[in-house]
Amino acid sequence: MIIDFDQIKQDAMKHKMQSHCREFEDYYDYCFVDDYEEKYDRFQVHSVQVGDVFVGILEEKGRFVLVSVQFFKERFSVTRIGNWIDKMGIHLEEHVCMSVDVSNASKIVAGLRFKGRPLVVYEKGQQTLRYDLSDSVEVSDIYKSYNSIVNPASRNEVEVDPPCKATIFYDGERVYSVPRIEFDLSRDVIISNGQVIVADYIEDYCGTIGFWQEDNAALPVTFFYDDETPIYINIRTRQGGSKVCVIEQDYKVQYDEL
Repeated sequence: MIIDFDQIKQDAMKHKMQSHCREFEDYYDYCFVDDYEEKYDRFQVHSVQVGDVFVGILEEKGRFVLVSVQFFKERFSVTRIGNWIDKMGIHLEEHVCMSVDVSNASKIVAGLRFKGRPLVVYEKGQQTLRYDLSDSVEVSDIYKSYNSIVNPASRNEVEVDPPCKATIFYDGERVYSVPRIEFDLSRDVIISNGQVIVADYIEDYCGTIGFWQEDNAALPVTFFYDDETPIYINIRTRQGGSKVCVIEQDYKVQYDEL
């Protein structure tokens, strides 16, 4: 018997997105607590921005529960949401404090305090990271409160984008989705098959690698056309912390005979 682990992973991600992600007019709502509006009696939901996502925090009788994360359509496709959920994690501390231990992490991406409680977005990993928030922003002091009624019946079924079509190796390890890799153009270098690419980040485009710029995210600067040949991504960090990203593909030239 041959087990196709690629297909198993793709099917699992598709099921996760269709089961837990809800689509509304302007945004997607990925729920950690399904149908939370129907499971609590008296509550208030806060939508707090952390980095480039909005975290849904339900407040009930002095208790705070992490219920969802919201992705606005102008920045996130369904594929990118799936990659984000697979790679990133959110930690909401139950108690008021100035530092927190984040387990199963590799890197802290962003953090703030909401009503004294640390709220942290991190990259998943195998470490426990101590994060000090004594100099962080207390956002409940600057957020304006408002009431909004969300009708869960108005949601749409999420159409899951086609899975990653290209075979990708990232630092020698096979990955099953296009990784999002961000760059600082003032110091980092991206070299693709011997050519320097000017881009702010790498991310999925139609199931393969696209090179994107933040100020014009409607279409990628360029992308890989051949999705049948493996793509190899290797990143090396130089002295001073800057990085060189080398992407290689022995691509095939396809053309129609005249």
